[in-house]
Amino acid sequence: MGPCTRSVCGLALLVFFVAALSSRVAYIELDLGEADDCSPRPLCSSHPTLVKRLLCFFFCYPVNVDGSDYKKHVLDRLRRLTQRNLKGQPHVVEGVIRSIAAKLENPDKPLVLHFAGDNGVGKTTLAQIISLSLGLRCHDTACETGDSTLVLSGVSYDGYSVQEFRRVVIPKVVQHIIRFPKNGVIIINDLGALHPDLVRVLLPLLGRATSFPEAPGVFLSRLFVIVTTDFGRQGRTQGKSLTEMRRIVEDDFKGLYSQLSSSMIETFPFLSAALDTAKEIVWLTIMNYKCRHREAIRELLVSEDAILWLVDFVRDDLPMENGRCVANAVSALVGPGILRHLLENPSTPVTLRVDINDNGSVTVLPVRTD
Repeated sequence: MGPCTRSVCGLALLVFFVAALSSRVAYIELDLGEADDCSPRPLCSSHPTLVKRLLCFFFCYPVNVDGSDYKKHVLDRLRRLTQRNLKGQPHVVEGVIRSIAAKLENPDKPLVLHFAGDNGVGKTTLAQIISLSLGLRCHDTACETGDSTLVLSGVSYDGYSVQEFRRVVIPKVVQHIIRFPKNGVIIINDLGALHPDLVRVLLPLLGRATSFPEAPGVFLSRLFVIVTTDFGRQGRTQGKSLTEMRRIVEDDFKGLYSQLSSSMIETFPFLSAALDTAKEIVWLTIMNYKCRHREAIRELLVSEDAILWLVDFVRDDLPMENGRCVANAVSALVGPGILRHLLENPSTPVTLRVDINDNGSVTVLPVRTD
């Protein structure tokens, strides 16, 4: 058999193999991934079987994303991820789940979610959770977003002219839609940092048109669009009720961008972090070390005294910086101790305890298991 004949046969076998896989695309198992206390990773990034790996390699959509199984999978992941990773915003979660469920049932109806509030209250976290719920792969090494998500940051385009902004951003959005026509997500972080003239360029994306003039055949309606706006490190929402928060958000948003069609945008105000929320964030941030180093950490224990100590440490900053200052404090005061013990025991899984030492400060101690 000559080399050309072998090549043709090889190609034919590959085509037959891919076709055989195609018949199984709709039946790939949609599980929630890891059953521990860590965040479940997307389908194609969660220790896939050989068949799953092949399907994920050959197909952008290794499942039927228009099917009921995928829709249920998205909502199950969304509930599990919000329950684990979003603290202090229960009033937001159920409304967002209802909006995502409605979008999944009516994919051609535009959806624009607007998350508003102070720094560090969980707006970007929730946007990332939605991204990971819809995506089928991790977009980045840390798996903060799903593969079908494009993130635009308002501060990144400071100083751009309208022409420059159109030339850079619109092709990026259009190509993203072409690549992910069924579950594409666009996150616009800190829309308030964009000049109003640049916001006007994005109006089609925010529900005011079906497409951009530059790409009239690429429709925007199937996108999941998420916008965040930031009140800055002002503590403006501290102590405000949900009703007061809605009034602040709507007044600020309409005042800045009156040209937006507010009827197309679902606004969710995020409340400032309370002390009970801070305790949950302390525990979550510490547990995330165990998740990132699951093979090196057998168990990670945290005393109630250590949690209270860390909350008291950030008490003065909490009104201004909310959950972000809590996570940063844990990373600065607990993270180095955890990593030091991992470096000292590179070949043996360790059990660690975060507690208070004799000097009254938080520390990380090894726990003997023999």
